[in-house]
Amino acid sequence: MLLKILRPIRVDGVPLHMMSAGMERYFPEGLARGEVVSSHWALWQAAAGVNKIVGEWIAQLA
Repeated sequence: MLLKILRPIRVDGVPLHMMSAGMERYFPEGLARGEVVSSHWALWQAAAGVNKIVGEWIAQLA
């Protein structure tokens, strides 16, 4: 399984980038990461960017 991790790059109280450190070992097919300019509420604050990244990830699965 290929997993896609999105992380906001604005200051946030939740250190999401650190939470995904080392996850590569659990996903031998690959781990993809993307960044959006947002805080914790990325789906509201950067919806277009999140949708673009997720759409590109889904397209490469086919």
